Amino acid sequence: MIAILESITQNLAQEMESTGTITLNGSPFPKRFTTNPSPYAGLCGPAVAKLADTVKEAIPESRINIIKFAALHSRQPLHIIAEITTEEGTYLVDPTVRQYVPDAKMIYLKGEQYPIAASDPPSIQMETIYNNL
Repeated sequence: MIAILESITQNLAQEMESTGTITLNGSPFPKRFTTNPSPYAGLCGPAVAKLADTVKEAIPESRINIIKFAALHSRQPLHIIAEITTEEGTYLVDPTVRQYVPDAKMIYLKGEQYPIAASDPPSIQMETIYNNL
């Protein structure tokens, strides 16, 4: 499963780095709401949505939770990541983490240290968007 998730996140990273957008359902989503020059900045929502759509097809027996939280301060839009559970384990997947930590990996096994802490813990929201376990 980790190899499939790595392939998906690498494809997303390549798309953001080469185009500055994420194409979701045939529509391009350019960076928004940011002065951060990173090609990943402002794309967490569409990147995680495309990740979820791809995981549903590639790993149909999975559960996908979307997690939203204030990453830097509560005045910024919420950062969005995915928690993906398969028969092999639970992973935090953040295809845009490199906007904050340029050398970070994008996939963390549950329990591993994810590099971004919520600046406002009450801001954390979680929603299950797919469950076929």
